[in-house]
Amino acid sequence: KATVSVLYCWERERERAGKRKMLRRLLGKGSRRCSYLADHVNGSFEVWSTPMLGEAKEYPSAETVSQILLKGRLMKRLHATAESETEKKLLQEGIEKMLKKVKKYNFKEDRMEPNERNNASDKLALNVLLRYTLRQGSITQMTFDWILRDLIDIYGFKILQPEEMAGMLIRSGLVGKEENMLVLANKANLEPPTWYLEAMADTETPDDCADFRVNIEERCYAIDDPSTFEVDDAISIKDDWVTVHVADVSRYMSYNSELRTTAQGLATTVYFPERVLTMLPRSVIESGTLKPHPAESYMLSVAFKFDENLNVVDRKIIVGKTTNCVRITYDQVDSVTGDNGKEKQTTGSSDLPEWFNDNDAANITKLNDLAKRLRKKRDGNGALMIMRPEWYPSLTVRDPEAETLEYDVDVKLRVNTQFDSRKIVEEFMIMAGHSVAEVCLEHDIPCPYRVTTAGEDDSFYQSFSSAVKLSPVELDSEQNLESLPAMYEQGTRKLKNQKAAFYSSMCIGHVALKDTYSHFTSPLRRYPDLLLHYHLKDWLVSKNGKKSIVANESSPTASEETVINEILKKTLPVVCERVSAVSNSKKKVMQMVNETWLLRAMKRDCEKNGNEVKLYVGETNWIAASPEHSVSRGNCDYCSTMVLVDYGLMEKVYHDGRYREGMTAKATVDAVEPNSREISMRMI
Repeated sequence: KATVSVLYCWERERERAGKRKMLRRLLGKGSRRCSYLADHVNGSFEVWSTPMLGEAKEYPSAETVSQILLKGRLMKRLHATAESETEKKLLQEGIEKMLKKVKKYNFKEDRMEPNERNNASDKLALNVLLRYTLRQGSITQMTFDWILRDLIDIYGFKILQPEEMAGMLIRSGLVGKEENMLVLANKANLEPPTWYLEAMADTETPDDCADFRVNIEERCYAIDDPSTFEVDDAISIKDDWVTVHVADVSRYMSYNSELRTTAQGLATTVYFPERVLTMLPRSVIESGTLKPHPAESYMLSVAFKFDENLNVVDRKIIVGKTTNCVRITYDQVDSVTGDNGKEKQTTGSSDLPEWFNDNDAANITKLNDLAKRLRKKRDGNGALMIMRPEWYPSLTVRDPEAETLEYDVDVKLRVNTQFDSRKIVEEFMIMAGHSVAEVCLEHDIPCPYRVTTAGEDDSFYQSFSSAVKLSPVELDSEQNLESLPAMYEQGTRKLKNQKAAFYSSMCIGHVALKDTYSHFTSPLRRYPDLLLHYHLKDWLVSKNGKKSIVANESSPTASEETVINEILKKTLPVVCERVSAVSNSKKKVMQMVNETWLLRAMKRDCEKNGNEVKLYVGETNWIAASPEHSVSRGNCDYCSTMVLVDYGLMEKVYHDGRYREGMTAKATVDAVEPNSREISMRMI
């Protein structure tokens, strides 16, 4: 009898018949107890095995061939960059040792030659070493400690230090000097398959909504950064109606296609400083994105009508198309409203687009006035308002033509909700999400609601003092720039009290917004938005007597709309749970990658300009009686959350009570390890 567990990969070096024979030997008649897993992959067997008793001469038992080959390739890589004769000699002895084992089992010696990171076992081993380097696990707890077994004989136990491991991976060529190890370690969970990236948008299938898709004639303003390529929302205003138009990307991707199910697994687009990993194939994004005039764009829109007290008195879902969508940047909108600290711009200004006229200026002004009133109303209803600055890494490629890209990193600062343009977009996107959620509740449409609950201390929302509020012009003064770390730390404290938002098939409310809410406006980069588009269009199609767009050939027809609804409702909780987990996981990776780049900038600055850094002292607590103090910390009875002023990084600092919240302090940096995201510093 055998216990099934995945351990090691048997390389495809023998013929299939030989592998079957080997498998029979492994399983035997119970004479050899072993762990095994046999799987049929691409027409051949792969066997993961490690015997639990003894060694058999017929096959490699203590080490599988993949281990031997991997060690040999790694040693050859290191041998080419050996820094001393002793190291070179020891590595050569190790290589010869691996070659003897390869010959013993009649495998080709050329498999020992270093190759690209495209071998399955190499990828698996590299992932383990990367995770150890990033301090995401102890090497002694991992199945793959055999990777180091022979290397320890050469380098000693020093190689077990994550910093040494990072250097070894770079020297061996398995990791590029400028490659982000955190991204590599999570590559399998982040990157979509190659076939998916190259997939083409479905432009041939007839439009399911063609009979009731309306022409939208009013100007639709897509307000974004100049570099945005996923333009998925725009706003228009006509009479008493404000409409949020969203790219109808579901038009180019069938619900029952493999593209849609793959997008569900990816859940969200991932934005790293050095690259963007999109949720959808590039072709689908290019087809579905809102295109500037005179190109035609397909849209799914939600329109709402306000009374004089800003109550929504009417709302409707519209499937439309337009050739009157225009792009305008945040800075250009701020120049129209006069909210960027500069002179207010008017029609004909060189800073504004050529198409911009007096009517556009009036529309932007109306939207701005409405957004301010909506924000004030939300604030009065107890919604959580946070103006939190953000330090982020900005990368510049040194040589775009180089085979391996190298980057210069700068640290930049932004306060996203500071100017009118950001507030316009934020308020109407929130209103769109709320309105769609209300429509779904009213008509019993399955919806992945965006929900969150209060933290342990809900009274913190009311008691928190938001005294630090800066106007755009005030940011120019050095005094107020020093207030930004306080805003950051206090804003983070607010967010920590709120439990992480997630998707749910049940509408249990959104504590921070104090309302019902759904994600609707970003289907190009978030799967729940795309899924909601399918469900809304399915409802509209069914109302018009057509076959459900989420049905396959064996599904019920439109006359059995309730059956389709029940099917969607049963599957939706599982989808919401999985998408929430994947989205939150990717969000954490993005945060860690940003921290890695910020630490690289900090390390460079310390090397150039000295090791002294400035800190803002945030939340400070007496911890002498807490479990956190159970580890001996000398006289350090206090713990403060401190913000590195120039980088927006937060560190816990233990001290004897000399620091109080709101103070500034200085420290000397002894070491910065970007890969493991660790800072060693001494308070001055």
